[in-house]
Amino acid sequence: MNFSNKAIEFAKDRKISKAWQILDIAECALTCTNQVHDQLWDLTKGNLTSEEFEIFCQSETVLTIFNQAVRTIKSEKNK
Repeated sequence: MNFSNKAIEFAKDRKISKAWQILDIAECALTCTNQVHDQLWDLTKGNLTSEEFEIFCQSETVLTIFNQAVRTIKSEKNK
C-alpha cells in the first residue's frame, strides 16, 4: 500500500516519471499480495477467522489503492 501511496504523492508533485517507477515496485508487491490472497482463500476454503478476514480485506485494499495511483498518475500527466 505504501508504494502506491508514494506514487500518488509523486504524481501530485508532478514527478510523473518517478511515480511510474514507484508504481512498478507497487505492481510487484500487488502480485505477491494477490498470490497470498488466493492461497489464503484456498487454504481456508472461505472459512476465515477474524484475523484472516482482516488480512484478506487488506489485500483487496492494496488493489484499490494501486488502481487509484494509476488513475492519478494518468490524470496528472495529462494536465
